[in-house]
Amino acid sequence: MTTATILKWGNSQGVRLSKPMLEMCDLRVGDKVAVEFDGGALRLVPLRSVAQVPDLDELFDGYEGGPVEEDGFAAAVGGEVL
Repeated sequence: MTTATILKWGNSQGVRLSKPMLEMCDLRVGDKVAVEFDGGALRLVPLRSVAQVPDLDELFDGYEGGPVEEDGFAAAVGGEVL
């Protein structure tokens, strides 16, 4: 069993969840959860959207290629050319 402490945040109270706890539940900062009351217990239930935006670090984990070179199909249109 893991424990946490209820803390004051402004006019509200909250519970901080450790990184390992979030990882075990496949949750990230900004994810939405439903708060359910079950007898005397609170349950946090992840609200999964149909399409989650992937984490770029996870997407490119294990990528061994170098930077991609531009193919030159687009001409300069502004001040990007030095």
